[in-house]
Amino acid sequence: MEDGKALYIEGSNVGLDHSHGNLWDYFGCNYEDDGEIYAITKIYGINETFAAVAKFDFPYDDNADYLVDEFTAEEGTLFLKCQEQIGRAVFYDNENYRTIVSAISLGALHDGENTSSKTNLMARYLSFLTYDSAPHLWVSENEIDFTTQYLGYPTSKYLTLQNTGFETLEITAIEFEGTTFSIATEDEYRLRWGQQVDIEITFPAENLGVFTEEITIYTDDTENEIITIPLVVECIEPDFTFGDVNGDGSITVYDASLTLQNFANLIEFENWQLIAADVDGNGVIQSYDASLILQFAVGLIIEFPVD
Repeated sequence: MEDGKALYIEGSNVGLDHSHGNLWDYFGCNYEDDGEIYAITKIYGINETFAAVAKFDFPYDDNADYLVDEFTAEEGTLFLKCQEQIGRAVFYDNENYRTIVSAISLGALHDGENTSSKTNLMARYLSFLTYDSAPHLWVSENEIDFTTQYLGYPTSKYLTLQNTGFETLEITAIEFEGTTFSIATEDEYRLRWGQQVDIEITFPAENLGVFTEEITIYTDDTENEIITIPLVVECIEPDFTFGDVNGDGSITVYDASLTLQNFANLIEFENWQLIAADVDGNGVIQSYDASLILQFAVGLIIEFPVD
């Protein structure tokens, strides 16, 4: 390591296994404890580190969660913690070498999406360990497809931009020319290692038709100096009935049941179902919507607040 190399070590018992010596001096950290039996449900990136936006579910009460070691930082930096705010991973940038030690096995994490995916996190690890000095732009989508939307029902999506490189990424311009969509963004951004920005893109659903426009992003990432993201949508007339969530032409107790299941995150709805189930018109699906649909189905009410 003294010759400018790097070292990555992971394992739930890596601290305990090497607790009788000075190994952790080379990692800028302290091994504190062997951890508890079955104690971890969530793993979070720590603020102001390259992993700040990461969040993973962890296999609680499984083999990977058995006596997971606890670490604190000395000259290194804690970057992963569990839901109990206990440090689980440290990176260290010595003048001569770089290290990462993690009591959390990457393979045990439940894979998430975008900046909370294992692939994304490993890209940040490798940028640090391989001394890659260049910034790297990562984008969450190569195309923003709004699919089919309904006239009079605006909707929004987010485009995430992140720097997975070790050096600061300069986003020098974000250009958008069009009248169909609206975009909430700054003209320029400076993103540190692991830092991200979410750009909100809104389709106001004011006109019928098929629409295609583009966002162009300019950066100092030599591999992604200019990135173009297409925006696509089709807007049609509404063809659903409020309360008829399964689209069978009638409003029944089953529609109320489906709405309640969606509210409890047991099932997912298509876009038209999200609108049809929002019978109080507040823009979100709640148990109150299910209650209103049930009342309509049994004849206690004859119209919805949204009608």
